[in-house]
Amino acid sequence: MILWSNTRMVYIDNDPPRVRECPESFSTRLAQGQSTKVVTWTEPHFSDNVRITALKKSHEPGAVLPLGEHLINYEAKDSSDNKARCSFTVTVLPRESHAFLRLIHQRTLVVNRLCLFSLHSSSIHISVPKQPKTCEHRRSHSHSINIIS
Repeated sequence: MILWSNTRMVYIDNDPPRVRECPESFSTRLAQGQSTKVVTWTEPHFSDNVRITALKKSHEPGAVLPLGEHLINYEAKDSSDNKARCSFTVTVLPRESHAFLRLIHQRTLVVNRLCLFSLHSSSIHISVPKQPKTCEHRRSHSHSINIIS
């Protein structure tokens, strides 16, 4: 917006910066033995009709992130304090359970004296022996876990 003040032209900037290429939220998985992961992304681009004077970032690409959800924030500001933001989430997932994958193929798996039996596609039956010597012991406590997909 342009205003005249005592024969002087004054430009008032009401237009916020524009953001392009704000990344979508994404997930990545830890590898075996990792407790953190180096995560990279393409940074968003900001432009303004006058000039960007400040850019704040909560994280840099290449950040070392632990297991969990991490909100990544960018904020650009111009000389008139107009702001534009870009936010996305990076989720660091645990490594895949190879035991669970073997369970799917073998139907029965012994891990730490637990017997796991696949009953059907939506639940797993866990049998824990009272005397944890073998999984074939007749007295056991049983539990079911429903898998939600």
